[in-house]
Parts: sequence; C-alpha cells; structure tokens
Amino acid sequence: MKTVRNFLLLSIIALTASCSSIYGVSYDYDKNANFTQLKTYDWLPMPVTDVYDENEQIDTISIKRIKAAVNNKLEAKGLEISSENPDFLIAVYLRTKERLRSITYDGPYVYSYYGYGPYGVTSTIRQYEEGTLFLDFVDTKSKQLIWRGSAKSDLDSVTTPERRERVITEAVQKILDNFPPPTQPE
Repeated sequence: MKTVRNFLLLSIIALTASCSSIYGVSYDYDKNANFTQLKTYDWLPMPVTDVYDENEQIDTISIKRIKAAVNNKLEAKGLEISSENPDFLIAVYLRTKERLRSITYDGPYVYSYYGYGPYGVTSTIRQYEEGTLFLDFVDTKSKQLIWRGSAKSDLDSVTTPERRERVITEAVQKILDNFPPPTQPE
C-alpha cells in the first residue's frame, strides 16, 4: 500500500511539473532608472507585421490576451493605465522559431546479474515551435528602454483558445514577477 501511495504522489508531482509550459523567463533593466516613480503606463501602438519577420502578420487575438493579462498584473501591483502623460510605455513583441528536442527514454527496469536497472535506452528527436514573448518598458521622458522581460513556451501543446489564454496569462505572470526589479543597495 505504501508503494502505491508513493507512486501516486510521484505521479502527481510529475504531472504538476509538466503542466507548466513556460520556461526561459528572464529580465534585464537599466540600473539608473527610478522604478519607484513609475505609477502610470500606456501601450505603444502595435505594428501590422512582426518586427522579426516582415511577412508574418501579428496575431491580434493573442495581443489582446497579452494586454489584458499585463493590465491585470500591473493593476495588482498598484499601477494604472493612462493615456494622458504616462510614466512609461509598453511594447509587445512575439517571435516564433522551429526547434529540435532530444528525448531519451529508459527501457523497462529489470533485475539482472548486474543489479536492478534499465534494459535498453531509446532516443527520439522532436521538432516543435517555440514562442517567445517580450515585454519592453520605455521611459516616456528619456525615450529609453528601462526594463525588458521575456518568456518562452512550446507552442505545439497550445491547441485550444482556453489553453492559449492560460499559457499567455502564466507567461505574463512569470515575466512581471520580476517587475519592478529589486532595489539596489546604495
């Protein structure tokens, strides 16, 4: 019974860990920027085409979802959207790239003369589409980039509108967990 309970616990942990498809979350910022003064923001206009591929049209449905998720997260942090003299502007960029992933599986575990271990190993290579979301924050006075956050996701697993919305919300949450950046000791 204890073995079954341990197996179920490990299965739940593995399933929970595999549910998050967001990875590669990173951020950078201008150490001279005063983030405590930022109270209001607005959105920079979106280009009609992707900045990384001029032949690729912007996915306006995803942009709406991204903006809603960012607005919710920044509002929770006490910031306000304002088109009249905002403290900073936000630009959104999306990039996709074909990637390869190698997956190795151990064979069944057996007991042999050499001990207990896997019997055979199988490797496969899988092609998938990786999406990267960038959020750039630009100071309105200096017109300089003051903060950038990004996150990546395997887009092949994002097949329904509900799943897309969950992935976008999770990506925005993870990116904006790093905003504002920690204050630097003087």
